[in-house]
Amino acid sequence: MRKALEEIVGADHIFDDLETLENYSKDRSLSQPRRPSYVVKPKNTEEIQAIIKLANRTLIPITRIKY
Repeated sequence: MRKALEEIVGADHIFDDLETLENYSKDRSLSQPRRPSYVVKPKNTEEIQAIIKLANRTLIPITRIKY
């Protein structure tokens, strides 16, 4: 999965270090916190579209977080 994401956004825009994953594991909902496998920061609409297509093909859930 990481390699596929790197092909879309580049290695500098994928984060999988524990601190980042912990920061993105919680939201303001009542849902149980869950640590993501990766945090991906796309640069444009085309990258977002490619990530969503990849997620749909692989049945990987995605969550959008805007800060």
